[in-house]
Amino acid sequence: MSTTQAQRIERIFAPDELNGFDDSHCIHVPVAFIHELTFADSLQAVLDIVVKWVSHIFQTDRASISLQKDTNQLKLYTINGNQAIPMDFPLPIDQTFIG
Repeated sequence: MSTTQAQRIERIFAPDELNGFDDSHCIHVPVAFIHELTFADSLQAVLDIVVKWVSHIFQTDRASISLQKDTNQLKLYTINGNQAIPMDFPLPIDQTFIG
């Protein structure tokens, strides 16, 4: 791999490495978030609800969910907030902030 190519780093944790957290290491979610999820009737509905509430819980201006489309691209499934990226825009994995 040349120095101009970005290296993809994947972090893998064994389950026993993650169990040392106590009650101070948690995220509290609003009941309304769980309530909305119970009425989701499709994967797209779940993703839309999650991205909406991620913005609320973490107090961000925008949030999005992208999943791997193929070895080179991500597919944007849902976005909340500033929609500067069109839904059908291919998102490259290599050498981008998103990837």
